[in-house]
Amino acid sequence: MKLAQRVGIRTVIVPTAPGVFSAFGMLFSDLRYDFVRTWPTRLDDASFAGIERIYGALEGEGRRAIAAASVTPEKVTVRRAFDIRYVGQEHAVMVDLPMRLFGREDRAAIKRHFDDMHLVRYGTSAPAERAEIVSLRTTVTGIMTKPKLAKIARGTAAPPRHAATGRRRVYFAGRDFVETRTYARAALLAGNRIAGPASKLALPSIWRKYHCPLDSPAMSVLVNFSAPSGKCPQKITASVQMLRITLATMLAFSVDVKVAAGDTEVNAGNAT
Repeated sequence: MKLAQRVGIRTVIVPTAPGVFSAFGMLFSDLRYDFVRTWPTRLDDASFAGIERIYGALEGEGRRAIAAASVTPEKVTVRRAFDIRYVGQEHAVMVDLPMRLFGREDRAAIKRHFDDMHLVRYGTSAPAERAEIVSLRTTVTGIMTKPKLAKIARGTAAPPRHAATGRRRVYFAGRDFVETRTYARAALLAGNRIAGPASKLALPSIWRKYHCPLDSPAMSVLVNFSAPSGKCPQKITASVQMLRITLATMLAFSVDVKVAAGDTEVNAGNAT
C-alpha cells in the first residue's frame, strides 16, 4: 500500500493466497491456441471456399493440439477474425467476425463490421471504399471446468469473537512497531468493521475498507482515494465491475478506501 501511494497507483488487488494465486490461475485457465495465415485478397474477390479451406486447416490443428493435452476440456470453441484494411492503406485492423457470416458468405456484413471497427479505432470510416483482407485469424479454445469457490457469508459490523487471534507488534513505516490486534482472515465476514491498526493484511490507520456486494473471487481491492463512510462509492463499484469483466475467476470483492489520517476505522471486507 505504501508503494502504491508513493507512485500514485489508485487500485491494488490483493488475492487471498498471493503465493499460489498465479499457479491457481494457470491450472484453471482455458487452453487457447491462436493461428494466423497471411492471405492478401480483395474482399470483393475472396473465395469463401478458399477461406473455409484455410480456416479448416488452422482450426483442425488447434483441435488436435487440445486433444493431445493431458486434460479434457468441457467444450471447444472457435472464433474467427480478419486483418483487413481499405485498399491502399498500410495498416490493417483486426475484426472479429460471427461464424454465421461465413455460412451465408455475407461480404456486405463483413464490410460493415470492418467499417464499424475502423470508426471505433480511428474515428472515421469509408463505407464506399473497397476493402482487402490481409490475414485470416482463428482462435481455438478448450474451455476448462472452473472450480466453484465458496462465497463469504455476510455478517454484522462487529466481527465474530473467534476471528480475533490476539495481538502482535507490526512495523508501520514512519511509526516504528505498533501493538496491533490480529484476526483470522478466513473467520471474518462480509460487512465486518475493525478499528485499525489491525492485521491479517497489516492495514495502516489511514486506510478504510468498504464492502461492495458484487459477485466476484476471494480478493481485496485497495482503492486509494476518499469516500463517504460506510458506503461503497458508485465510482468504485463501476471500477470493480470492469475488473470483474477482465478477471475470469472472481468470486468475492472488497474495496479499501484511503481516508483522512487519524480516522482508524477499517472494514474487514468481503474476502477470505
